[in-house]
Amino acid sequence: MKILRMFDSLKFMRAMFVAVVAIFAFAPAHAATLPAGYTELEYLQTDGNSWIDTGIKGDMSYKYEIDFQQLDAGQYRNWGAFDQSGFSGGPNMSLTYATGFAVRWTVSGSASQVLSNFSSLDSNRHHIIIDNGYVTWDGVNKGRSTGHQDNYVFGYNLFLGTVNPGGNTPTSNAKSKYYSYKVWNTSGDLIQDLIPAKNSSGVVGMYDMVSGQFFTNAGTGEFIAGLPVSIKIATTRYNEQQFAPVETRLDAARTVINDLITQMQTNAVNVSKLAVEKQTRPNADCPAGKNCLLVTDPTGAENWYEIAGADAVQSSSNVPDYFSFTTTALNAGDSVEFYLTPSGTFTVDWGDGSTPQVIERALEDSIVYTHSYANAGPKTIKITGRANGYSTDSGVLDFEDTSQIASIDGSLGAIFPTLGNASGQQPWFDSTFSSTQITSIPAGLFSGVTGAAEEMFARTFQNAPITSIPAGLFSGITGAADRMFIGTFSRTQITSIPAGLFSGITGAAENMFTGTFAGCSNLTGYIPESAFAGLISAGSPDASNFMSQIFGGSRGLAIACPQNTTEVSTPYKSKYWSTNNGNAVMCRPN
Repeated sequence: MKILRMFDSLKFMRAMFVAVVAIFAFAPAHAATLPAGYTELEYLQTDGNSWIDTGIKGDMSYKYEIDFQQLDAGQYRNWGAFDQSGFSGGPNMSLTYATGFAVRWTVSGSASQVLSNFSSLDSNRHHIIIDNGYVTWDGVNKGRSTGHQDNYVFGYNLFLGTVNPGGNTPTSNAKSKYYSYKVWNTSGDLIQDLIPAKNSSGVVGMYDMVSGQFFTNAGTGEFIAGLPVSIKIATTRYNEQQFAPVETRLDAARTVINDLITQMQTNAVNVSKLAVEKQTRPNADCPAGKNCLLVTDPTGAENWYEIAGADAVQSSSNVPDYFSFTTTALNAGDSVEFYLTPSGTFTVDWGDGSTPQVIERALEDSIVYTHSYANAGPKTIKITGRANGYSTDSGVLDFEDTSQIASIDGSLGAIFPTLGNASGQQPWFDSTFSSTQITSIPAGLFSGVTGAAEEMFARTFQNAPITSIPAGLFSGITGAADRMFIGTFSRTQITSIPAGLFSGITGAAENMFTGTFAGCSNLTGYIPESAFAGLISAGSPDASNFMSQIFGGSRGLAIACPQNTTEVSTPYKSKYWSTNNGNAVMCRPN
């Protein structure tokens, strides 16, 4: 995202931190309240020379929970201790990163690496629990470390942000963000609960909600503070006659704030320019169809400022951690069958009171899972878990009898998120709901799916009787790949294209949007400029058949812009759009 207008002065920047007002706030990670004089932060970031001495000696029988995100590739140490001087041999317990993350748990010479390897930096946020040697990684059970030894207690404190080398100076320290850190003893008592915070003097560290101690930097570098969790961000304001109000996602909000700061620091103009821009819309709402920040400046005046390229970003607050589908009415004795291809651990609740089925998959291959029902009626099947690898030639989920699928709920992205950019780390949803009976799409269905992959959304909803598309359905998609949206909504019953649908995409690839809306006979109205905002600003990508027949046969689209809008001239119309609907117009709300 980029800010359309850039503003001056660090004074204004600092004021924005305490004065952005909004419909909702970043939710604090903890229910408890910090004492007066402390401000909770979203995260604490280490710089490679800064770390926390937790003051607790390593104990292999304890339970540890770490929420973190590594920012730099290389052999880095995020947490742990060695029970001897230096890193050579001897007992150790640690969370490290080389070509992937590993938990190393060593007493008598055996080491265990229980987490996935990566060919390049894995900069995703991760949640790890180590409970008496048993490791859970992003909700997936990774088993028990072979080097674990019950009741083994180290002579040295555990460090967070590096590994304690037996009292020596740590090396290969992490450059990571830490969102929280917790420790339980063998009796199950929470003995440490560290959350990022800063005190009234501006010192950054981690506050222990159990002991009340404020842990500051034990190294030579400096901690980088995350945003205060009390910072608030303005929701999108839409013209209700044309657009549905859509809350801004929390992660998008963070990006907006950080980008605004960067723009002000590197491209600042003078204060008089700020005043001129304010006069254009003093105390006015955000223009129709635009995303805006509502900012209170140092004088106390409230003003809206536009944000480019984010016209309809979906809400990710309270995104479900499951995916479910409901069947049409079944007869007694009928079966439901679906196929999974990703590796990972999943649980299926078949919706009839039977014991949920736990599925552990080590390979990325297509296997059918079947359940028979003794009683008649519709059934709701709920899937939870998380994938850790994907097939390179099959979609993640498919149904044996698509006519049985009446509706869907939850988030596929929560179960099948993007794991990285390498082959086998990107999910795709080719024909997943094609020819099903679903009539609506959950707004957060693909929350957690980012980047781009070949045929990622090819024919996903083809021939389904859906009537509308959530505005932020593809808000995480920022790249381009061959045939990525080929036939995605073809021959559905949608009536309009929402603003901002593909606004984050700036590149093009062969057949990327071929037939995306082909045969949508109920499609009416104009094509919103913001639906392809990133592509419009990028010019005309020169890819073979880039938008060939994208609206083919969708003859109900407007051929003239309505009142209060302006037609947008684009080379796509003559170069790529279907010849049997070449007069469809793209419009911008005034």
